[in-house]
Amino acid sequence: MGVYPPCFQFLKKYGIYVMRFYKNFGWRYVMIDDRLCFKDLDFVYGKCRKPTELWVNLIEKAYAKIHNSYISMTSGDIA
Repeated sequence: MGVYPPCFQFLKKYGIYVMRFYKNFGWRYVMIDDRLCFKDLDFVYGKCRKPTELWVNLIEKAYAKIHNSYISMTSGDIA
């Protein structure tokens, strides 16, 4: 998984993240925004140990997008 391949560098200033995952025998790029799920001032899903870091949430959001939803990730079966 890589963040910001060279051809997507210009999106960083707009709050758009691009990540690359290997799925179904090929590399796929996933574009996400920087809006994350909160409930009671805490993240709904995974979080980093340091409250100033967001990389876990961003990877999780991109992974959910490549599998169509967060719900598809909750059962442990991502096929």
